[in-house]
Amino acid sequence: MKKTAVISSIAILCMFTGCLKGNSNAVHDTASMKAIPYVLQGENKYWKATYQIDNSSQEEKESFQNILNKIRDEKGEDSNVYRDTLKAMPTYTATFYLTYKGDIKDLKKMESYQITFAPKTEWEKGAKMKQDNRLEGFTESLQGELPLWQSSYANDASLTGAIPPIQESFTLKINTPGFQEASGSISMDFHQSQ
Repeated sequence: MKKTAVISSIAILCMFTGCLKGNSNAVHDTASMKAIPYVLQGENKYWKATYQIDNSSQEEKESFQNILNKIRDEKGEDSNVYRDTLKAMPTYTATFYLTYKGDIKDLKKMESYQITFAPKTEWEKGAKMKQDNRLEGFTESLQGELPLWQSSYANDASLTGAIPPIQESFTLKINTPGFQEASGSISMDFHQSQ
């Protein structure tokens, strides 16, 4: 519950600060919306990547509604902030996982990682992390146990960008300094969720 609340709060903050890639011409692809839930998947010798697109959870919507209620109570329903936040209500959620297919001991060689989904496109997302004794989650984030990122998409795609369309094939770039042989690219394609 707390994780979802934090992710929702960050998504709202991002919408107002511009870190989510809104595009005034963006629309969700009809075929992709009908296919929800779906995944974009790909793998190579070292990695299996999964980008899961689903309807937003009830928990996420409730968390967002609580924030919306606070804005309404403080600013009123006629305020621009309230109306804009209402339009940005999350409808779809995309969660990205990466799983290392080799021996976990190999990950100790890695100094850091940088992952980029769909580079130089409107769907570009990414994550990077350094190997650090004080930092937990490095190994877990590369074993598919923790998502590398989660994005919320509003029904109005002009506010948050469009969900990745099922007709596209996407490139995932993986850079792993210290363990260069695991660096590379993966092609990710549509698969229907079970």
